[in-house]
Amino acid sequence: MGRPPTRQWASWPGSCQKKKDDLLGRKDDLLAKARETSPESLVSAVQHAGHKARENPIELAAISAFALGFVVGRRSMCAARSSRPQLSSPPR
Repeated sequence: MGRPPTRQWASWPGSCQKKKDDLLGRKDDLLAKARETSPESLVSAVQHAGHKARENPIELAAISAFALGFVVGRRSMCAARSSRPQLSSPPR
C-alpha cells in the first residue's frame, strides 16, 4: 500500500484523456457519415439486394435457414439456461 506510483500509472490520467478525445473524434466522423447517407442511396441498396435475392433464390434460402436456425438455437439455449433449477444458492 505504501509503494510510490509506478511510471506507468503516473501517466494514466493523461492517456485516458487522449483516448477519450480520440473516441469522441471517431464518433463525430461516424455521425457525419451517417448524415451524408441519403435516402436515395439506401433505396438503391435495398433494390440491389432484392435483385440479387431474385437472381439467387437457393443461396438466399440456405442463408436464411442458417440464420433462422442460429437465432432459434440461441433463444432456446437462453431459455433453457434461465429455466434450469439452481443446485446451490450463490453465496451472500
